[in-house]
Amino acid sequence: MSPKTAPHLLYGAQDQRVSPENDKSPDNVKELTNFTLDEFLPAPHNRPDLRKMSVSSSVHCSQTAEAINGLMMMMMTMMTILMMMMMMMMMMMMMMLMMMMMMMMMMMMMMMMMMMMMMMMMMIMNA
Repeated sequence: MSPKTAPHLLYGAQDQRVSPENDKSPDNVKELTNFTLDEFLPAPHNRPDLRKMSVSSSVHCSQTAEAINGLMMMMMTMMTILMMMMMMMMMMMMMMLMMMMMMMMMMMMMMMMMMMMMMMMMMIMNA
C-alpha cells in the first residue's frame, strides 16, 4: 500500500484523514515514533558482526573439541605408560621375591645336605 492511498496508516492520524496537502508538507502532522534497534545498538562500525561471531563460535567449539580430544589422548597415553611401568615394576619385584625364595630354598637345601654329609661322616668315623 503506497503512502498516497493510505497516509493515515503512515502518520497515525486517528481523528481525521490526512489530506494530500498535509502529505506534502508534514510540519503539522505528528509522525508515530518508530522504535528501531538502532537507538539501542552502538554505531554500525562498532556493532559486532553476527556472521563472524557465529563462525568464530563454531571454530571455538571445534578447537575446544580438538583440545579435549588431544588432552584425552595424552591422558590415555600417560595412563598406559604408567600402567606398563607399574606392571613391569611388579613383575620385577615378583621375580626378585621368587629369586630370593629360590636362593633361600637352595641355601636351606645346601645346609641340609651339608648337615646330612656331616652326620654321615660322623657315623662313618664312629663306626
